[in-house]
Amino acid sequence: MEAKAIELAQKLQDAADRSPADQKYILGVSGIPGSGKTTFVNQLVQKVNDNYRKKGATQDIAIAVSMDGYHLPKSALDRMENPEEVHARRGAHFTFDPDGIINLLKKLRDPESQHVAIKAPSFDHAKGDPVNDDIEILPSHKIIIMEGIYLQLKHPEPWDKVPSYFDDMWYVDVDLNEARTRTGQRHYQAGLEPSVEAGIARFDRNDYINAQFILTHRDPSAKSIKSISEKQ
Repeated sequence: MEAKAIELAQKLQDAADRSPADQKYILGVSGIPGSGKTTFVNQLVQKVNDNYRKKGATQDIAIAVSMDGYHLPKSALDRMENPEEVHARRGAHFTFDPDGIINLLKKLRDPESQHVAIKAPSFDHAKGDPVNDDIEILPSHKIIIMEGIYLQLKHPEPWDKVPSYFDDMWYVDVDLNEARTRTGQRHYQAGLEPSVEAGIARFDRNDYINAQFILTHRDPSAKSIKSISEKQ
């Protein structure tokens, strides 16, 4: 996906440069589990910042914010009606905090917030829980790229309100079997499962259901970007 990131970085910069100087440009990037969106977004941010530094910028212009920081903490899942079920389905849309995402996007859009640092949560994969206020979005950050699997839903509420805060939306399209293999490998490499085969079985139990939910409910107006295997 690196070559694609280089190509699209310039298009993103051009769009951001055309936007009002006193406003942040917010791009939403989505895709099913295993689409490669996180890797793609990180590459995109690096390319954009590199390009601006070549033009004389002394600070980063672009920053990535992941929806993962808005996972409900495990303690909140424990208090739900069926804690065992929701823990098993963690990653489903009802195990996230969409209102928290909307509140962050409102702050980023608020003219009075353009000259102050805005904090956002990250996600500690070792502990399996969000870390509050771990990402600092500075006034110098003109381009905000938020990535996550549920950012482009037409429904249910309140997820359907999220897309309205983006200046543009990109959807990383991937073959479902490719996503299945990638996610199975990722689950194994993260130590969540003892083998790739067990990781793929985990995908089938949970990630596949989430993928189908996204494919059914996503906003098709988002620009589609074909996911490319790094092996190609």
